[in-house]
Amino acid sequence: MRSRRVLIVLVLVLSNGTDASYNWTQCKENVINIRDHNQTINGVSPANLSNFLYNGTVRGLAKLSQYDNPDYVRITYNGCKIICANPVATYEPAVAISAVANWIFPLAILLNLPYESLHSKKLSGSLLALLNWLGSPQTALTATIFNFRQIRESYRRAYSNPNTERTHLYSAAYFVLTCANQFDELQLIDEQGKPKPMLNLLVYGLFRPLSTSEEPDVELLRQLLLMMAFQLRMLRRRGVIPMLANLAVFLVAFIFSLVLTFAELGSGTGSFSFSLAFGLLMTWLPLLVVFTVVDRNPISSDRSAVLISRYLHTISSILASPHAPKWWDHTPIPPNLTIGPFIGQGRKIQYAGLPHAFLSSTSSIDFTKASKSDLQTYANLTAAKLHGWKPTAWYIVAVTSLLLVWVAVMSAFVISFNSYRGGVQFVLLSDE
Repeated sequence: MRSRRVLIVLVLVLSNGTDASYNWTQCKENVINIRDHNQTINGVSPANLSNFLYNGTVRGLAKLSQYDNPDYVRITYNGCKIICANPVATYEPAVAISAVANWIFPLAILLNLPYESLHSKKLSGSLLALLNWLGSPQTALTATIFNFRQIRESYRRAYSNPNTERTHLYSAAYFVLTCANQFDELQLIDEQGKPKPMLNLLVYGLFRPLSTSEEPDVELLRQLLLMMAFQLRMLRRRGVIPMLANLAVFLVAFIFSLVLTFAELGSGTGSFSFSLAFGLLMTWLPLLVVFTVVDRNPISSDRSAVLISRYLHTISSILASPHAPKWWDHTPIPPNLTIGPFIGQGRKIQYAGLPHAFLSSTSSIDFTKASKSDLQTYANLTAAKLHGWKPTAWYIVAVTSLLLVWVAVMSAFVISFNSYRGGVQFVLLSDE
C-alpha cells in the first residue's frame, strides 16, 4: 500500500490547554486503522470517516506545497475527540497556581504607585492617574524621567555655587522651583513668548533672596523662601528607601521568573508561553513604579498648591511695597496667581520644563550680584526657552521611554504568536 501521511488538524481547540501526556502516536494509529484496515473505533468506520475529515485550507500550511496534496488526511477537532479521545485538558492545579503566583500576584506592585490619600477627589483622582499610567506608560515614563533629570540638574546647580554659606538658599530656591513645575495651569508665558506675572514673580521671589544686597525686600523674601521650602519638604512623601529596597527584591524575583520560564518553552504545555508573554508584557511596569517612587510626589497636592499660590501672592505684595507689604489675610488669591492640580509623573499629557528652561538660561549667573532688572532679564530668557522647541534631552527621554514600553509589548507578541499556547494546534504524524 502506498505510504500516506496523516495530518491531524485540531480546528478551534479551546484555549484551556492540551494534555502534555496525551499519546499522539496512538491517535495516528487509530486514524490509519480506520482508513486502511476497515476498523471501527468509537462509531467511526471507513463509511462515515469523511464526516470527520477537514477539506479546507489550513492557514499557515496552505503556502507549503508539500502539504497541498491528497496524501495528507486532515481530521477536524470533533473527529479528533471521537477517534482519539479528547486531548484537551485543563491545566494541572500546580501549573495554574504557579502561573498565578509568578505573574498575577506580582501585579500588586501597582499598589506602590504614588497615589494621593489627602486629596479633594481621592477616588476619581487616583483612578484617573492609574488610567493614565496604564493607558500611556511611555508618556508617564517620559514625564517622570525628565522631571527626575531636572531635579538632578537643580541639585547639582545648588551645590556647585562657590559661596557655601548660601547653599541652603540655593537648595531652597531650586527645590521650590521644581515643586511648582509639577502643577497644572502655570500661567508662565503669553502667545508671543513674553513672561507673564506668575513667571516674573517666581524668578523674583526665588532668586532675589540669594542677593547680598541689604535692601528690605531681600530679607523678607529670604525668610519667606526658607519657610516655603520647609513646608513643601514636610509634605513630600517619606519612606522612599525602604520602598525601593522592597522593589529591588521584587525585581530580582521577577527576573528569575522570566529566565526560568524561557527554559520551559516547548515543554508541551501552553502555560509557560502564556506566562512568559505576560511577564514580558509587564516588564515596563517595575520601571515606571521605581521612577515614580524616586520622583516623590506630595502627600497632599491640594495643600501644596494652596501654599504655592499664597506664596506667589505674598511675593507680589513684597514687590509692590517692600517696606510695608500686605500679608495674605484669607482673601481669595487672584486667578493669575492661582495654580492648578498636581500633574506630576504623567498624570496629564503635558510638557513641564520650567526648571530646565531656567537652568539653561542662567548657567553662568551669579545671583548674589543680580539686581531686580537682572532677574527680569532672566525671566525673559526663560520665557523664550519655554516658547521655543523642547530640549533635545526631552526627545531622547521620550524615545527611550517609548522603546522601553514597545520592546516589552512586541516581545510578548512575538512569544505569543510563535509559541505553543494551547490554541489551534497542528500535529504532523507520518506513516512511512
